[in-house]
Amino acid sequence: MMDEWNQLAQLIIVKYNDMAVKRTDENGKFEKTPGGNPRPVVRPGYPESFKRQIVNQTGSRYLMPQQ
Repeated sequence: MMDEWNQLAQLIIVKYNDMAVKRTDENGKFEKTPGGNPRPVVRPGYPESFKRQIVNQTGSRYLMPQQ
């Protein structure tokens, strides 16, 4: 059972590391290009509701100055 949990943990960490989602096929293997390289990752970003919540909580603290 512990081996299965460790495999799941490794899959989740590798797949979702740094908000870059790596694509997997139906067998749970990471997809590769025909040349054998990993497929490009998907960077979904934060949902708009979360972004608005941050703006509401921090005001202009993280506002980038206009140039």
